[in-house]
Amino acid sequence: YSICKPLRELKNPGASGSLFYLTSDDEFILKTVQKKEAEFLKCLLPGYYMNVTQNPRTLLPKFFGLYCYQV
Repeated sequence: YSICKPLRELKNPGASGSLFYLTSDDEFILKTVQKKEAEFLKCLLPGYYMNVTQNPRTLLPKFFGLYCYQV
């Protein structure tokens, strides 16, 4: 369960200023996004899902979720 252990922050933020985190077993990368980018991703996901399903050997990154939380 990768996410149960502390995450490591990758030191170089993306061009958008997003922060990236890596799970302790290097299995997953988590990225922070602004609301606008999240909305864009939600619009993109149906076509993305169809492509990934029809082409399982694709080199596209695999998205496992889009979550919102506030602190």
